[in-house]
Amino acid sequence: MEEEKKKDEKKMKKEEKKREEEEKKVQEEKEEDKKKRKHEERKMEEKKKDEEEKWKEEEDDEEFDDEDEQKEEERKSFVKSKEKEAKEKERKKEEEERKKIEEDKKKEEKKERKLMEEENRKEEKKKKEVERKKKEEEEEEEEEERRKKEEKKEDEEKRKENYKKKKEEEKKEEEKKRKEEERKRKEEKKREQEEKERKRMRRRWRRRRRRMRRR
Repeated sequence: MEEEKKKDEKKMKKEEKKREEEEKKVQEEKEEDKKKRKHEERKMEEKKKDEEEKWKEEEDDEEFDDEDEQKEEERKSFVKSKEKEAKEKERKKEEEERKKIEEDKKKEEKKERKLMEEENRKEEKKKKEVERKKKEEEEEEEEEERRKKEEKKEDEEKRKENYKKKKEEEKKEEEKKRKEEERKRKEEKKREQEEKERKRMRRRWRRRRRRMRRR
């Protein structure tokens, strides 16, 4: 039992370590994605800044003529077009970034949910194993108790049987003793009777002899 408990603890520690490593890996991936996003944002900012400086240089280098309004309008239209294009690119970039963040979030949630489900399955399995062991122990205890009761019952029956045998032996011994005493008593009585008879016979013989002498 103790060995199984140690094995379970070792297994649990191993699983906990694995889960921590997976969580650490997920966190590292998050940090890496965050760095990549920051890098991309910085690149976009630099690109935007370069374009603005370029437009400014073009604007500074150009000489405006009051009579050439059409050229100025074309330039303004070009600048607006470029600005609109840059804004659209930025919007698309932001949209892609937002989608990527959403996807990463969903993936992370899915991964966490999967880990949680796995953890719940392990806990349920562990719980069932504990219940199974507990049931086995209870059954073993019941079996042991039943065995002890049986042994106690058998011992009691043996004790009663031995007591009965002992009493029977004692009874037989007493009977034997009584018969022996009876035999001795009879023998003694017989002996006494014989002794009386001998005495009587001696007296009788003595009387006869006396009578014979007188004659």
